[in-house]
Amino acid sequence: MLTNNFLVTIVFFFIAFQSMKAQQTISFENVALSPQGVNNGSDLSGGFTSGDLFFRNYYDPQFFSWEGFSASNKVDSVTAGFSNQYSCYAGSASEGSKFGMAYIFGPAYFRNINPAQPKRLTSLKFTNSTYAALSMKNGDAFSKKFGGASGNDPDFFKIRVFNHFGGQITDSAEIFLADFRSSDNTQDYIVKSWRLVNFSFNNPFDSISFKLQSTDNGQFGMNTPSYFCLDEIVITPFTSTENEITKPAMSVFPNPFQDKISLLVSGGLKQVKLINQLGKEVQIEVTDKKVMLELTTENLPTGIYYLKAEGYKTEKLFKN
Repeated sequence: MLTNNFLVTIVFFFIAFQSMKAQQTISFENVALSPQGVNNGSDLSGGFTSGDLFFRNYYDPQFFSWEGFSASNKVDSVTAGFSNQYSCYAGSASEGSKFGMAYIFGPAYFRNINPAQPKRLTSLKFTNSTYAALSMKNGDAFSKKFGGASGNDPDFFKIRVFNHFGGQITDSAEIFLADFRSSDNTQDYIVKSWRLVNFSFNNPFDSISFKLQSTDNGQFGMNTPSYFCLDEIVITPFTSTENEITKPAMSVFPNPFQDKISLLVSGGLKQVKLINQLGKEVQIEVTDKKVMLELTTENLPTGIYYLKAEGYKTEKLFKN
């Protein structure tokens, strides 16, 4: 006779098996590469598919340039410069022999190719490209050495991840590729190995977009090479028995801020207030009230502030 405990064990393993069966891990192994070991959109297809995801890219045959996502098997972790733009700093793929490479001029994104079957982004692995990592480590003709000559500059390089569903940004996250903000320089780092990031996103996605942000910027934008690598993207089904889709999130950056604050929202805002730690509203200049807003804050003293926008949760911010 089967005991109750034994039956419970059988049920538990059946549920676990079904969950593992439904889960997908996208590792780029099925993506066809050119003889040079890359797939950067030079076939003008606009992207490639792996599992249930389509990775968008754009290739300009006039200038032999690309943006968005490519797939690569390049693992040279010692050669600096643009000529080695397709290599990962980890020296190997996270799994198998291929990995994804993002070059972000505008937002790079992948999307669910079967919207009738909603998916949730669960996790992915990431690391630096060799091009970006060695630029941050040593500096080059266009970019500074992170930490500066003294090693004390509070530099960082990070990925900003946005979960899109139904025309709204519903979740967001940040992933640091390099972080020199600690007062203890021994804690400064540039990511070299493959690292796992788990997402606590509550909603399914139509698409996932990525942007990069660095403290090294110039007249024409970011100086740090805008590349990163990713692999083993895990997506899971989103079922109707789960929680209802939550309200869209507001993404506020940078934090800490200096002379301006940028806001990314899913719709227009009626009211935006910045409150200091004494509870008093401070005067700010709002240059837009649509989807992307910029708040001029250069005249504010250092300290803690609270950003209040109608329809969104209050965000705690710090000015350096």
